[in-house]
Amino acid sequence: ILSGGNLVAQGRFLEFLFEDDGNNLLFKLKEQLLHHFEIFMRNERNSNRRTRRTVTQARRSQSGLFSSLTTIDEHKEEGRTSMETCTKILRFIQLLFEGHNLALQNYLRDQTNSQGVSRSKNFNFISFMGEMLRQYSGILSEDNAMLGHQLLDTLIDSVQGPCHENQLALTRAKIVDSCMDILEHKFEKFYAIRQRHSIQSAYIQRQCSQLLLSLLEGQETSEFHERVANNLEFDLIRDRLISIYNEFVEVGLGMVYEKN
Repeated sequence: ILSGGNLVAQGRFLEFLFEDDGNNLLFKLKEQLLHHFEIFMRNERNSNRRTRRTVTQARRSQSGLFSSLTTIDEHKEEGRTSMETCTKILRFIQLLFEGHNLALQNYLRDQTNSQGVSRSKNFNFISFMGEMLRQYSGILSEDNAMLGHQLLDTLIDSVQGPCHENQLALTRAKIVDSCMDILEHKFEKFYAIRQRHSIQSAYIQRQCSQLLLSLLEGQETSEFHERVANNLEFDLIRDRLISIYNEFVEVGLGMVYEKN
C-alpha cells in the first residue's frame, strides 16, 4: 500500500498517528525494534567467542561434536530471525518516508498532536537509527549485510527532500563518524576474494557516500557545513571512490583496469 510513495496512504496513516493519543503504535514499533536489535547485536558480538569455545570443547569430546554444533546453529538462527525482523521494521519506516514525505519524516523524529505540541510519550526514531548505525558499524560482515543495506536506505530517505531537522539530528548522532568507520575498516578483507563480496562492499560504501551527500542537501548555513566537514576524512573518501570505480570496471564491466 505504501510502496512508491503513496501520498494518500501515507496521509491516512499520519491521521491515525495523530489520533493515537497514547502513541501506542509507534511505541510498539519502537519496542520491537529495540528488542530485536539488542538480540541481533548480542548474538553477533558473542558468535566468534562462542564458536571458538564450542570447537575447543568438541575436540575434547568427539561425541559432543554434533550437539555443540547444533547449539551454535540455534544461536545463529535466533540472531538471523532478529536481523530479519529489524530489516522489515526499517523497511516499513522507509516506506513512510518514501517520496520525501516531510510530515512523516518530522513525525518519526518528534511525535506531536494536531496542534503541534510534543506528546508526553515520544521517541526519536531518527537519532536512534543513527545510534543503530554506530553500533552496527562495529560488527558489519558479509553475513549481516542485509541489515546494513536497509538501515542505510532508511537513513537516506529520512533526510532527503531535504528534511533539515533530521539532517541535524543525524549529525548530532555522529552519523559522519559511523560512515567513516564503515568506509575505512569494514568489508576490507572481502576485496578480491569473490565477486559477490566485492559487489557487496562497493554497494554498502556507496550507500555511506550517498548518506553523507544527503546530509548536505539544501543546507545553506556555513555552521552546518563546518560541523560535517570537521568529521570527514577527504583522503579516505577519495580512496574509496577510486576503489568503488575500480570494482565497477573489473566486476561490472569485466574489464582489466590498470591501477597506478
